[in-house]
Amino acid sequence: MACALLIPIYEPTDKVVPFLKTFQEGEFDAFLVVDDGSGPDYQSIFQEISDSTVFEVVSYPKNHGKGYALKAGISYLMQIVPELTEIVTADGDGQHAKVDILRVKEETLAHPNTLVLGTRVFENAPPKSQSGNIWVRRYFKAATGVSLPDVQTGLRGIPANLFELALSTYGDRFDYEMTFLKDAVLLAPVDALPIQTIYEEGNKGTHFRAVVDSFRIMKAPLLSLLGGLIATGLVLGFLAFILGNLRISGIRALDVPIAFLISNALINPFLYLYRYYYVYRRRHSSLRSVGVFVLGNLATVLVVSLLYLCFDFFLTGNQKYWPAAILGIVVVGIFRFIYGFRLCYRHR
Repeated sequence: MACALLIPIYEPTDKVVPFLKTFQEGEFDAFLVVDDGSGPDYQSIFQEISDSTVFEVVSYPKNHGKGYALKAGISYLMQIVPELTEIVTADGDGQHAKVDILRVKEETLAHPNTLVLGTRVFENAPPKSQSGNIWVRRYFKAATGVSLPDVQTGLRGIPANLFELALSTYGDRFDYEMTFLKDAVLLAPVDALPIQTIYEEGNKGTHFRAVVDSFRIMKAPLLSLLGGLIATGLVLGFLAFILGNLRISGIRALDVPIAFLISNALINPFLYLYRYYYVYRRRHSSLRSVGVFVLGNLATVLVVSLLYLCFDFFLTGNQKYWPAAILGIVVVGIFRFIYGFRLCYRHR
């Protein structure tokens, strides 16, 4: 068994070199720092890392993001250490203590094929970090059905059975780690290992940009919501056209449910392709995912039809379409977003 330590670094502070010097030969089978395009002003620091620590340095000229750096590092380590079975990743901004990095290594070696997460306790964290982590954890639970105490930790023990997933996961910046984790928890068991929570000078050294990078992390549900809104608008348009120009059943109370079913049948294939391939960046589909999507939408059509018939019977005297139709479409639009958002992570 061989375990490597990988640390991506962008524009290192003066505390990086002293921290890296604490590591000794034999604590890991390989040590790698990836310079994520920090630029000429920082090359002396990376040269010092290469000369005075056990870490090898891999650099490239342009900054691409943490996700890109992690993938570059994993790919390089797989080449130079063919027998590699685990990779421990840690952040280069001072948030991880050496003792915790070594604990994650031991936990990873003790539990093969298990993803180990060094999870922080947020009671003493800056308010921005506390609130941000709460919302991201809720988003993660909604997407995967898995509840974790810390989904943004950069201290992770990645087993060999997840290397290919790590290399193929879409994204190059901070959104990469979240996307990888959402897929990884469905493919391997997860071990959450409590670690120290360190925020030096209010987390001053972080390169996380609250607005831009939070949007990248939340981009999938936002794009999914946008697709659902567009689909709902198209369903309304098709519904108006069908009801305005066609008599379907000859029974007015049944026209809206049938027209709604036809409208969904026309729109949902495009919604599926948009969410599955564009929003969630899946490389291929499966009969299971298509089947679950179809059954789920048939269920929503049935629920909306029943709501419409009840609403129509009790309130509109069987003469008005639109109050009941719009009520049903709003309900199904909400359900469509929740169901469609979770589908692409729970069914492959």
